[in-house]
Amino acid sequence: MSELLPCPFCGNNNITIEWEPCEPMCEGDTNRRWFAECGRCSCQGPFAQKENRVAEFWNTREYFPAPESQRSAAKGEEKPSGANGPALGGVKEGK
Repeated sequence: MSELLPCPFCGNNNITIEWEPCEPMCEGDTNRRWFAECGRCSCQGPFAQKENRVAEFWNTREYFPAPESQRSAAKGEEKPSGANGPALGGVKEGK
């Protein structure tokens, strides 16, 4: 598996691969939805049906900067009410 790049939102290097249960989307899928998660700002995604695709999706997604309030929260400043982290980014086309 490829090395995970730092978080595109807060620059943290503590990125883990996690999974959560889900319904299989097609034959051969597992009942797990895999994703990368930042240990500092809790940014997640993009989701993958196979664990071996998580690094590719994380490392090649488009960058959509979080609002300033969430970037401040990731740096240890006050976190906005109800904010769990930046929104998910998409995967670049052609990968």
